[in-house]
Amino acid sequence: MIMPINFLQSARQLRVNWSNRAWTPRIVVGRAVGHGRVCKSSSHPQHPAAACAQLTADLSQSMKNKSMKNSSLRNSHSSRGFTLIELLVVIAIIAVLAGLLLPVIGRAKITAKKNTARQEMKNLGAAISQYDAEYSRFPAPATGASDLTFGWVDTNPVLPTAVTTNSDVMLVIQDLNVGINFSHAKNPRQLALFTATTVSDITTPGISSLDYQFRDPFGHPYIITMDLDGDGNCRDAVYSRKEVSMTVPNTGVGLNGLVDATGTGSGPFDFHGPVMIWSFGPDGKADSTIKANQGVNKDNLLSWQ
Repeated sequence: MIMPINFLQSARQLRVNWSNRAWTPRIVVGRAVGHGRVCKSSSHPQHPAAACAQLTADLSQSMKNKSMKNSSLRNSHSSRGFTLIELLVVIAIIAVLAGLLLPVIGRAKITAKKNTARQEMKNLGAAISQYDAEYSRFPAPATGASDLTFGWVDTNPVLPTAVTTNSDVMLVIQDLNVGINFSHAKNPRQLALFTATTVSDITTPGISSLDYQFRDPFGHPYIITMDLDGDGNCRDAVYSRKEVSMTVPNTGVGLNGLVDATGTGSGPFDFHGPVMIWSFGPDGKADSTIKANQGVNKDNLLSWQ
């Protein structure tokens, strides 16, 4: 006798041949797994194992497909890049931060260079004074006539006490066997009174091995004036001018602590001391026709301040 039974609640129909002997088929249905049920065991030797195996394979494939789909979805989400809006927001934030930080960094760099320049002017002045103490004269080509200013190149107007480079001073206090100090003519004791970074061009801060000028951290030669006439006052070719140092209204006292040499209030203006050293400052400019506290002269760095 053949009769249909439901197997694992699936659509498959199994036919079982009954013998004349009494027999009760036992099918043990396990717990639910995935979307179906798994056949666990049967006590009858003619149990259709192939059908159970097929169902297990189908469930396994279904679970594998689902796993692959979930993995694909995860990969899709994880590999999704920035949207255009997100990218624009990031760029805007970076631009704002750069706008806030760059000026601060720029000011900090300028401040550091100013501090370096002040220290270099201090060291240079000390070296010149030490030379004067050793030889009772200043490191210059000649003394006695008038004070000289070394390193001023502007010729509008022509300043008769200005020398275009500071190299003569640097050759002597470093005792370089070149130029006016050839054979140590100006430094017979061969005293190296000043040291600084040596550079191989004429724009980098330091002492150039090409023209022997000493340049400030902004890349411009220091201006050096010495009391060569021995009157105890130092008269800079630029800052002694009334166009630069006379106060408005005229108070009889010059700008930046300079003193009117004639008492008339119109100059020339002197510094009471042996050496004056100054730098063009961050803008790299100076003008002998405008006030010391105006325009390009306003940021000049002065050793006597």
